[in-house]
Amino acid sequence: MIQLKQLVCLLSLISLALVGYLFTHLESRISKRRAKEFIFSGETKKLKFQSMKNGEWQTLERGENIIYFHRALYDSRNFSRFSTPSITMYALSNTRDPREVSGVVCTYILRNQTVTEKAKVLLFTTAYRYKETHLQEYVFNCPVSKVYPIPTYIFLKRDNSTATLKIEIPYSGSNAITVCVPFVYGSMDRSMVTEWFEYQRYFGVDAVELAVWQVSNDLLQIFKYYESINFLTLTIIDIPYKIQLDQPSNPLHPSKKPFYLKAFMPIPLNECYLMNSLRSKYVLSLDFDEFIFTNLNKYPKYTDLLKAYDTKPTFVNLIVGRIKVDVTCKENEKTEHFIFQHKYRQRLSEMRYLDNPKSFVNTKNCPFIGNHYCVWRWEKSQKYYPKANKVDAFVAHYRKQKTCGKEVNKYVKDTTIDRIEGKLSEHFNIVKQYFKTKSLLSYS
Repeated sequence: MIQLKQLVCLLSLISLALVGYLFTHLESRISKRRAKEFIFSGETKKLKFQSMKNGEWQTLERGENIIYFHRALYDSRNFSRFSTPSITMYALSNTRDPREVSGVVCTYILRNQTVTEKAKVLLFTTAYRYKETHLQEYVFNCPVSKVYPIPTYIFLKRDNSTATLKIEIPYSGSNAITVCVPFVYGSMDRSMVTEWFEYQRYFGVDAVELAVWQVSNDLLQIFKYYESINFLTLTIIDIPYKIQLDQPSNPLHPSKKPFYLKAFMPIPLNECYLMNSLRSKYVLSLDFDEFIFTNLNKYPKYTDLLKAYDTKPTFVNLIVGRIKVDVTCKENEKTEHFIFQHKYRQRLSEMRYLDNPKSFVNTKNCPFIGNHYCVWRWEKSQKYYPKANKVDAFVAHYRKQKTCGKEVNKYVKDTTIDRIEGKLSEHFNIVKQYFKTKSLLSYS
């Protein structure tokens, strides 16, 4: 009998607990619903303005989900399935499920009216480093077909979370080629970087744009010089999350690039592409340890190479294969210049188009670029992705070797750019001497 009374008492307590939980849960849902109704009841002019700083990130949070927004860029190009014209924002989020980042509402405040649009979320491929970082890149498109003139700011909302971003207009001009360096941090060989800039100028590149984070002072001096002569657009940015580069125990600290930086790289790269989409016919992604070698008899400039391959209105990008160049094993040539010191490379038969290729992308035919080439294949008219013949061009990728084994022993001496070594050396010497005269850098 006593046990029965205890059981009844226990059941009563459980029932009361369940009722209390349900009441609290229901009250919470009602509260959230009322808050949501208030937020979207036409009071959009009461959106709080958040202070803007160069490189500052804005976030929208919902429970454990967070979306990192960096910049808001106006895209006036016409891609039916990319929802343009629009305000385009490349973002990161800690989910791979597009449904979890849905519900973002965009608001534009004009002189006499307020326009609200629902953002379209685009997910292209699984992020390269999602497994290690749980960060996935997304594209948010906010239509502007009903908005004119383009306002200064865009206001974002998701539930109770708000963000404000300044709308940026792509650069104007009439360049042939702009190079976007994906992302730069830390320190690099000064001679290589200086020669890289002069090499691009020699082969007809009109402009370079790059984003930097915690670079060494000597690198920054080089960047500032090319910025001063209007060849480089330099953006110093922050990372939206903490990265510790000096902790060996950190599992996100591999020998090359930290995983979190790999996850972040697509954001500034695509921002560079879009910002140059109006002033440049072609945009190229290239790192500082990569030089494009062309058959000089046929293609003395990059534009000559592109004229030979850009032969159809459906041209999207020209893919250039990669060849590894040794910088650690083979004997160096007796010269002070980096690219002429290291001449031993893989045979052309070893070229790979899918292993870290690079591409000259036609900005009119591609709204979204992966790290190396256009990944947009939804427009019916965009189907021409030619590959440069290995005897016409290749990316010389200067990389340190883990071991000097049989593979490196098969490397051959390259002579592709020997005939212009004198001219290039003149360019290299002028800039390096300038830095020495100004006591900015030493190349010894």
